[in-house]
Amino acid sequence: MTRIPLLDFSSTLRDEDAWTASTFRRLGICGNITALAVEPFSGLLALGRIEDLCTCLGVCRSHSNSPYRGLHTEGFVSSTLSNLLESGRRRDNLHIYDLKDDSGKPLRVHSHQISKPVNAIAVSPSHAHAFIALNNGQCITFDLDRHCLSPYTLPNVWAQHEDRNGIFRARSVGAEPVLTDIVVHPRDLNLLLLAFEGGVVLWDITKREACRIYELKKMTQSIKEVDVGPGSRCLLKINADNRSTPLSHVQSHALLYTLLIFAAGHLDGAMSFWSLEDPGSPLAVRTLPAIGRDQSIVEPREPIFKLAWSSFPPLDECEHLLIGRAPDNVTALPRLLGPTLDYASGETVLTVLGGTLASDPNGVSILQFPVPHTPDGPNAAPEQAGLNRALFIESLTPLGITHYESRVPVQDILLLPRESPHFAAARDPIAVLLLSKRPGDRALSSVLEAMEFPPPIESLGSSMGPPNLNYLPSDQHTATAFNVRYPMPSPSAPRLRLPSIIWTGRDNICGAIFVVVGKGNFSRLIRHWVEHGAQEEEEGLRPFRRVPLRAGSAFPDTERKDGMPSRMGRLDIHHIMVSHHHDLTVWFSDMSPQLLTSSSPLRFEYPQPLPHLTINIGSILREPTLGSIFSRALGVITIQSLHLATDSLECLIVLNVGVVLVFRFVEEGGKRDLGIFGDISLDLDGPQNIVVPLSDLGQGLHDAFQPVCLIDARRGLITRLATSDVGFHAVAYADGSLTILDMRDCRVMFPLDVEDKKAKKAANPDVVRVLEWTVSRIGNGPDIAALRLIAVHDSGAARVFNLKLDSKGIWNIHSATKNPFKTSVSHPITSFVINPDGSDTKPTPEVLQALPTEDPRRTSLSKAPTSPNLRSLWILASSKECRCFVDVTGERVARVDWTSPVKHVEMVLRTGRRAIVAFTETRNALVYSVPLLELLHTFRLPDGPSRLGEVSGDGLGDYIEVFSAPAADYPYPVTVSTLFEGRRPLPPLVRFEDVRPLPLQPVPLSVEGSYTSWIWGPKVFSGKEIDASLAGPDRPLPKVAQAPPTSAPPTSTGGISAGPSKAASNMSYASDLYSRLTNAVTQRGEMLGGLEDSFQSLGDSTKDLAGEAKRLARNNGAKRFFF
Repeated sequence: MTRIPLLDFSSTLRDEDAWTASTFRRLGICGNITALAVEPFSGLLALGRIEDLCTCLGVCRSHSNSPYRGLHTEGFVSSTLSNLLESGRRRDNLHIYDLKDDSGKPLRVHSHQISKPVNAIAVSPSHAHAFIALNNGQCITFDLDRHCLSPYTLPNVWAQHEDRNGIFRARSVGAEPVLTDIVVHPRDLNLLLLAFEGGVVLWDITKREACRIYELKKMTQSIKEVDVGPGSRCLLKINADNRSTPLSHVQSHALLYTLLIFAAGHLDGAMSFWSLEDPGSPLAVRTLPAIGRDQSIVEPREPIFKLAWSSFPPLDECEHLLIGRAPDNVTALPRLLGPTLDYASGETVLTVLGGTLASDPNGVSILQFPVPHTPDGPNAAPEQAGLNRALFIESLTPLGITHYESRVPVQDILLLPRESPHFAAARDPIAVLLLSKRPGDRALSSVLEAMEFPPPIESLGSSMGPPNLNYLPSDQHTATAFNVRYPMPSPSAPRLRLPSIIWTGRDNICGAIFVVVGKGNFSRLIRHWVEHGAQEEEEGLRPFRRVPLRAGSAFPDTERKDGMPSRMGRLDIHHIMVSHHHDLTVWFSDMSPQLLTSSSPLRFEYPQPLPHLTINIGSILREPTLGSIFSRALGVITIQSLHLATDSLECLIVLNVGVVLVFRFVEEGGKRDLGIFGDISLDLDGPQNIVVPLSDLGQGLHDAFQPVCLIDARRGLITRLATSDVGFHAVAYADGSLTILDMRDCRVMFPLDVEDKKAKKAANPDVVRVLEWTVSRIGNGPDIAALRLIAVHDSGAARVFNLKLDSKGIWNIHSATKNPFKTSVSHPITSFVINPDGSDTKPTPEVLQALPTEDPRRTSLSKAPTSPNLRSLWILASSKECRCFVDVTGERVARVDWTSPVKHVEMVLRTGRRAIVAFTETRNALVYSVPLLELLHTFRLPDGPSRLGEVSGDGLGDYIEVFSAPAADYPYPVTVSTLFEGRRPLPPLVRFEDVRPLPLQPVPLSVEGSYTSWIWGPKVFSGKEIDASLAGPDRPLPKVAQAPPTSAPPTSTGGISAGPSKAASNMSYASDLYSRLTNAVTQRGEMLGGLEDSFQSLGDSTKDLAGEAKRLARNNGAKRFFF
């Protein structure tokens, strides 16, 4: 046999400097999320985990991770005034982070160890002190500006209260009352509400004393009738016995925005409502109603873990918000959407975490109250006080109640206000975050969901009867349930899309593929997003609505650490990530590098989800006509793998029940040409009907992937699937059979069936593990290229099938080899076929048109190569070895045994040259030459767990890695990495600084002549005065802020994303930092030159002035001499 000359296709890849592996994106988050915080004014979200510090998220392209790890986060709050973040930790350390650092990452500026365990931290946007509640009942203060403890300390006020009243605590000897929560009074910075186990204390900071004490006691009830208006009366239960025994421990409390009423949550699931001016007895004690059952049911309740009382903008303010502007008509804010207008008359919402029965579904309850009562005049008269009290109680009759259901128990909630940092970050919330935890799941324990807020007000109708005003508990310590019912069935709250860096729960990626899409098809896929979706997402419209975070700006970074400019990605090819998730949805995301260099500041997220392309498999599984197919599933139906034909835009989804779903991209208004798939009879029980049409399930509302058909061969699980861009798809099954779906003629072919094979009786059939479509020739056949399918079995035996168009225009298939030939590569995992010049042999419509044909209606455009020196190369790899053959069935030209077990093999194309990259189980990359398989390099893959995940590469050096069970030391379920760092744009520069002035501090109602002036007094304290009272006369000097470097990118005003016109103007600005620095240096030189000229001119003028002064002095001296 003549020795075939082989070319070296890896010449330029032999240089070790050409390979630099790095991770440029992490998607999703795992582990235990322990803390959440929001900075409403700038629109910044921060979360902390046990594994590391925090992640800060702003506008869709701005996010930052803390570089510190091993710091177990327990508490997390935000301070608007100083843009600082602070976290309480298991080691009782307080850490302060600055977000104004130019690196875009939280910079730890101070750490302080606290002697006692911390229960709660409260800050105010109006002053620079944090109140820290300790486990011993005391409250200390920390100066955020000076980074030190202040001398002001609150004692255990509740212990002093009990000692004054001679109360003996029922708890163990030596135990002190615990301070569980702190709330800074929004309208009067001089007041604090302190929640202890036994009650709530209203504390005066400047006077250092308790103004009011609100305590829920065991009571002997008496009845008093109070007139509340013409034709109506109500019964009030008044306390007649002052035995001070706590009904239940206070867990949390919330204030109504008018600051006249507050609610306290208790450990037994009850809520007590109090008037600030009347600490004697609560206005009402209530429990949540049962969900969908009898209200009289007796079950243990969850404690009230958290309360948040929200109000909403009035109608005149809503007029501006409807166009996405603040009342100044300049500042951009999230548009007024959803049912917020239902509350424009003054209705309020109380969000309750906990308090439900043990048998109720998981979630959060939302109570909707009418407009709160505000008395007109002072209530010095007893009859006026009773009337006001009755009206307060009447305003606590809810208008409705809603339950936001969660699949797993909710641990924490966080409201996201539109803008206001005041009122405990509960003013005008537009979204709510639910933090849940999967019980017993350590890898994906925390789940974060975002939902629209508030819910619409549900009308009760007349069937509910008059409200029940019996608000006080009886001697058996039972509270009255709210006289309201949950709507049944419970409406599902619209979910908001979270940024990709914090995908959790149902959003977490279970598997993904990373593909390259041509420019034409890429334009088709994103057309609807560019024309409609991007604008709708920016305006907050469905279905593209994203969680409203708007802090910060991101700018392209074009200079690497070594000073060399990074290659811009504008002319690179386009990438699409196709991922499937826990909720049986398939997402498409744009991961093109152009997103990181397209404008300054950046306008799009990376990756940029394309929600209009989302495929929902659950809707197909719920189709009644397909019930007989999916009813055969023995367990939970999941997505096994994804496949995308990038030219024909056909998406094939493999389920774990041996079923393949075929989808095809259809443009809006385009004809859905599905051929005879739409004419197949729906006889699902027929033995030959393995193709079920799904054309009736699609909706052509916009550009989307529409269902075409379902393949159900009933031959067991699917072991391999191979797609092509010419309409042929091959499917291999667990029984050893092989099926080819012809999308061109809409039929199914069985080139390899087990009906005629002895392998059917074998316990372990020789299944097909590798399928490869190619246009090439084979060694034992004529020198004519043809469309072929290579199938390699688990044993290493291989077959080659030819597809040829006959004279009738029908594609026929037959075996090109009489018997399976041996490759000696058992348990193969992948294969590659390349042309003699190193190009790809994948079938394309153009190549298929050029092939010889027997159809007289078609003629080939060119002849197949016949030179014996032009041979293709077939590379077949397993987890242990790799071999290279000529013309598939020809001689073997190279062989190599891997140095360690390999999980994934990729053929990488770089600058026209190719190399084989083997990814080992231990996260090493082995680089081999093509075709001789010489070991070129060995290097470590980027950061990750100890074991390699599921890898999908694009063939150009970029790959995505999915960890199905993330390790405890690596909390990211998905990473996107590259083998050539120099060809990727760098991560953007992020700035979170907000230069806008803060909104004014809300003034007390006493300033407006309210009846409550006797509570707060006439004095209005500013933030500086409170800081002076807390810090004392020996307060240290403030920390000197360092000036930002000249290379810092400019920020958009207020951290608000720029509109289209602003983006267009920014694109004309300097494209990279190097140009900006060069311009800055040039301008600096010009300025210095101008200053030098100015100083020279000033010196000359000074000399002239001095000469003139001397001359005048001489003249004056001569005058004095004569006179």
